[in-house]
Amino acid sequence: MGIFIPCEAFGLNFYFETFNFTNQMKNLLLAVVCFLGIGFTNLAQAQNVPELTQTNFEPVVLKSKLPVVVFFYNNANANECKNMHALVEQTAQANKGKVFVAKIDSDKFTKYAAKYGVRTYPTLMLFRSGEKVSQLNGVATEAQIKGLLSAQ
Repeated sequence: MGIFIPCEAFGLNFYFETFNFTNQMKNLLLAVVCFLGIGFTNLAQAQNVPELTQTNFEPVVLKSKLPVVVFFYNNANANECKNMHALVEQTAQANKGKVFVAKIDSDKFTKYAAKYGVRTYPTLMLFRSGEKVSQLNGVATEAQIKGLLSAQ
């Protein structure tokens, strides 16, 4: 068993084996990571909601046989986007095999936010057969996300 820290700020993943770490050492390590300002999420988030890039957006979103929900986020609205991340994670977990859920950093990949008219963050967008069919702007509730998923 270990500590896994995906560092979103630098695109790095760290895995620390815990058999050599005391609880005090683990807490110190996490405090140092937080002090340095490196954003981190838990392992489940890293696995269930993959990050989209310029390289994989088209094959993942536009050529998927499954419906795809894309979570557009940015750093300017960090609190709202972080609050939505847990709900996006739950959506990915609850709909595994039925809907593919991915996220994209609109600060890094402005092309897609502009192309699909994203003006508010966070934004959830549903694609079916490569076409945008629906979207939610701003912080959404679980019921609103369920409504988005049922959009034709």
